[in-house]
Amino acid sequence: FADGRAVFQDKIYLTPDEKEWGWEPGTQLNVFNSPWGRTAILICFDCEFPSVSRLMAGARPDLILVPSWTSTTAGLNRVEWAARSRAIEHYAFVIKTATVPDPSSPLPNFGQATIVGPQDASVAPIAVQGALNQSSIVYAALDISAARTARSRTGYDPVGEESRRTAPLVLNPPAPATQQDSRAQE
Repeated sequence: FADGRAVFQDKIYLTPDEKEWGWEPGTQLNVFNSPWGRTAILICFDCEFPSVSRLMAGARPDLILVPSWTSTTAGLNRVEWAARSRAIEHYAFVIKTATVPDPSSPLPNFGQATIVGPQDASVAPIAVQGALNQSSIVYAALDISAARTARSRTGYDPVGEESRRTAPLVLNPPAPATQQDSRAQE
């Protein structure tokens, strides 16, 4: 922060490469108050996990920061799509930063910065994306206060709607597959 404070967030879920490199996963998700609102940091792969999203739901973040490094376009797309889902799911703004390729690095890298909002008609549409694999600065004016007000009034706030649900939600598992079912899938 401008006053010199720092907030740290360990990565909670490690990729196969990170496990191979001997990294240790974190065990705690930090949600903190910032000048921009209640903020969470989901490091790359962490934004893809339902358990992390469920844990964060009780904190009602206004802003979710997603720093990322991906080595394939599939990884880039997974993080991108999951980050966009978190914006809708939490009725929050998401800023995804990404590293971009360095020609001298032996590691492959795919990156693209993105800023998205909750995608509801009550909030000014925000969907800004930088150029793929290009160093760039992306920016947008985020009206956190307007989004909070809209979140309290809309019916398109999944976390809010889920918290108001009174009837239990039950999984009805599918019947065991039959031989005929498995042939139909081929």
